[in-house]
Amino acid sequence: LSSVVIALAAQELVSNLISGAAIASEKPFEIGDWITVGDISGTVIDIKFRSIKIRTVENTTVIGTQFVGGIAGQTRQYYTYDAVVKDSTIEGSNSYVGGIFGYTNNAYDSFLINSEVHGTSANTYGVGGITGYKNGWTIYRCGVLDSLVSNEGTETGGFTGRLTSGNYYDSFVSNSVITGSSE
Repeated sequence: LSSVVIALAAQELVSNLISGAAIASEKPFEIGDWITVGDISGTVIDIKFRSIKIRTVENTTVIGTQFVGGIAGQTRQYYTYDAVVKDSTIEGSNSYVGGIFGYTNNAYDSFLINSEVHGTSANTYGVGGITGYKNGWTIYRCGVLDSLVSNEGTETGGFTGRLTSGNYYDSFVSNSVITGSSE
């Protein structure tokens, strides 16, 4: 039974790794190229093994699977100041999807404005307006304004999807909608 559970859990990971390997080996596009992914067209501004960052004419759209954020996927030991994600859509299908960061310890004076953050799978966990996962330290003077944070999976929050420890100071969620599954 446990081998079946492990095999099912690894299925999406293997699929993502194969997709990343195909992009890395075939190089169908480079940073600076104009591409279309589904309904989204824009300039490739970053290529990672498991995600692509595209800047559209109007806004920035980030599409990925794990540790997905409008500014950075993962910032474990760093301080981030004055980060603003505005008029953007951030989507992830696995874990830790945030409007600013997928995973962080600290954020100061950072804002998600008029944007959407989506966990797009029933397996998605840790979806938040500022960060998908926060472990320790501080969120200070941050805000989520006129935005939508939604998750088809679990652990959804206006600021943080999954919080293991830490503090929030002088921060707000205003005129925003936060929705998540109760499963």
